[in-house]
Amino acid sequence: MGWICIGQQATLNAIATGGTSGYVYQWSNGSPGATVVVAPTVSAVYTVSVTDVNGCTTNPELISLNVYPGLMAATAGMIPFALEDQQISR
Repeated sequence: MGWICIGQQATLNAIATGGTSGYVYQWSNGSPGATVVVAPTVSAVYTVSVTDVNGCTTNPELISLNVYPGLMAATAGMIPFALEDQQISR
């Protein structure tokens, strides 16, 4: 399980071992390849399955990626004030 801030990217990696090389990776978001870059806006679970050259397929592996709540800032705006009986000199 990993954590990222909203708006950030995360790189997910899968490593296949065993079987016969010539692996094909398939991620739940449709991306192919051993590495995928994601930028979720909400927490998500990704899965990856690997198929070897003989057509043997792994059970899906799960990767949880949590997104911290968004950070907000606000300003108080301008606060009007009055100058009473004061002169501004140059």
